Amino acid sequence: MPYSFPEFEEMGITIHPEQLDWADYQKRIDRGLVGWGEALGAGLLAGCIDRGIALFPNTRGRALLKNGRVEGIRADGPDGPVEFRAKAVVLTTGGFEWNAKEMAQHFPCPIEPATVPTNVGDGLDMAREAGAALGNMNVLWGWPSLILDGETQEDGNPLVRTSLFERLLPHMICVNGKGERFADETISYHRLLKEMIRKDDKGGFPNLPAFHVFDRQYRDKYPFGPVMPGGEDPAWLKAYPSLAALAEAINVPADALERTVKSYNASVAKGRDDEFHRGGGGYAYFFGDRDNKPTPNMGTIEKAPFYAVPMLPGTIGTCGGPRFNTSGQVLSESGAPIPGLYAAGNVTAAFSGPSYFGPGGTLGPALIFGAIAGAAAAKS
Repeated sequence: MPYSFPEFEEMGITIHPEQLDWADYQKRIDRGLVGWGEALGAGLLAGCIDRGIALFPNTRGRALLKNGRVEGIRADGPDGPVEFRAKAVVLTTGGFEWNAKEMAQHFPCPIEPATVPTNVGDGLDMAREAGAALGNMNVLWGWPSLILDGETQEDGNPLVRTSLFERLLPHMICVNGKGERFADETISYHRLLKEMIRKDDKGGFPNLPAFHVFDRQYRDKYPFGPVMPGGEDPAWLKAYPSLAALAEAINVPADALERTVKSYNASVAKGRDDEFHRGGGGYAYFFGDRDNKPTPNMGTIEKAPFYAVPMLPGTIGTCGGPRFNTSGQVLSESGAPIPGLYAAGNVTAAFSGPSYFGPGGTLGPALIFGAIAGAAAAKS
């Protein structure tokens, strides 16, 4: 993404990617420009290189070296086991969302990870073995996701896309397996994920499976994932002549889905959603279609054909792990700091608890406590 976020927003290409100046895009790519998270990562890497900090890629931390205090780490390197001796260790290994055993224990419903597959909980294991107190283990950062047929990453894992703005646009709602809406579709992705994986009194998940449901009006005006407005539907995007036919295809009650859409269309006519209060907030306005009147987030679902795409629970990282203090020191079960052991980022028990500050909610604490822990470790 060779643009800054303000440039991206000013161009309006979230909703209208067809308006992107592809010649300018290519010029920026050729110049090596990057924006967003890539720019952040590039700046941090450059900071390490400029300071002569040694980097050891393809080297997996396995165990802490201890002698009354943490004094190094044992790792698996490209050429075999290797030990790094130091006066302190800072764990910044990310979450454990790719660890199937840990995920099954703490999150009993399937959740698709949209992170690097090396986030398997190595730091969690090392902290646990060192006697660290753990917290926030049943909480994760997440969002509604899409996995489209045939899309894979270079490592062979499925490409997990976020349903970031599609669900906030007119002519679309989200329904559960009963064919009913279950939330305001325009709330933040973290809050909507919570609704998706909410348990009922019997331990079940009433809002799974979940689906994006939209009509031809949406397809004519807005992108969906990698599909541009208008044009032919790709093979994975099935079109149905009626809501009843769509309901049969996704195995939800047709009468319930038709009733849900009828009720929603009536809300559109009134200009307000009395059931879930869709739209109205700053988040909804930002990602909505501001040219759509009278509201950026509401439009009828009535023009055939109709579409449904599964909406899957996805995670951008777990946020449970060792507890830590304001110096980034990892705490033991007794509450005392473990000498020589520090941590920052998603490997830790997030101080936000079950909450989320908003986009960048993982990056801000990682940057701040990375700096704090690094400085404290250097003085230890």
